Amino acid sequence: MIIIAPDKFKGTLSASRAAEAIARGIRDAGYSGRILQCPMADGGDGTAGVLTPLLSAESHVVESHLHIGPECFGALPPMKRSSYAFGHAIAVALQNHAHVYAAIGGTACCDGGAGMLQALGMHALHADGSIMTEPLTPDTLPSVTRVDCSALAGIGQRITVLADVRASLVPDPASRLSALDFCVQKGFSEADMHVLSGALKHWLDVASPMTSNAVDGAGGGAGFALTSMLCSEVCAGAHFVADCYDMPLQDAQLVVSGEGCIDAQTGSGKVVAEMARRAAEACVPFLAIGGCVRGEHAFPTLAVDSPGTRPPATAEEAAFRLRRAVAERTGHVFKESVPHFRI
Repeated sequence: MIIIAPDKFKGTLSASRAAEAIARGIRDAGYSGRILQCPMADGGDGTAGVLTPLLSAESHVVESHLHIGPECFGALPPMKRSSYAFGHAIAVALQNHAHVYAAIGGTACCDGGAGMLQALGMHALHADGSIMTEPLTPDTLPSVTRVDCSALAGIGQRITVLADVRASLVPDPASRLSALDFCVQKGFSEADMHVLSGALKHWLDVASPMTSNAVDGAGGGAGFALTSMLCSEVCAGAHFVADCYDMPLQDAQLVVSGEGCIDAQTGSGKVVAEMARRAAEACVPFLAIGGCVRGEHAFPTLAVDSPGTRPPATAEEAAFRLRRAVAERTGHVFKESVPHFRI
């Protein structure tokens, strides 16, 4: 049996379509045994589509990417973006479901989760004691002098956070990354960074959390709001999704995973690294397939496209390229890197 458990190939293929293309490529190469497809996610975009069929009807997945992702703000400057819409979506889900899984990857704002908490019932107060009625954003965080979180009591116990990175809210010697390290890719300019850093430090002082967590900086600080402020449970997204499948690794001849780009970030909680770890623990050969592969890795890899190759124009073209690469080149990879496997 071969287990196929890829993440999405971002911008081209969903995890389900990637798994299907890989499976077809393996069939084209001549494999006739059982193939188990387990589309994966890590808490970023695509998590809801993968995870919802695996959960009970009492649970609901709210994906931050769908509410505060890059497509949600148009031309609005990053300093004026709020996580309020994500909080509103969680609040609606809590009205209809016993438990909510909040997937916090793929956001395009960085307000420390302040807007999200407002939507859930937190009051942010001006110096004169009046309530701030507009959704909080990075540029309005310095105006907050006090918060009233009394309406949030008990909410955190009904939320599980699914995160794809570990980072502090503000730079901390104990943490390799902070929320600021992801802000350039969210559209923040270099000129914004000093102001944003001060705003987040002010928000941290005002919020006065009881504790701190390893994912405080994930999701532009949504991790801080959910875990340190609301005390919600947090899980590594890829680990949680893999556990939901209960994969029969002991019966597998090979585990195949993949993502759009296998690079330096792959080892920090991404699906490929999680599946490589599980395969190694089960003493099962492993192969990672990437649209592109950058750098050296501790496991065998296969790059669908060579450097400089034109990006696929459609999902159909991307699926065809992936299927063809698997069909034409996996035999060679298996022979060199997985000598005990035979197609």
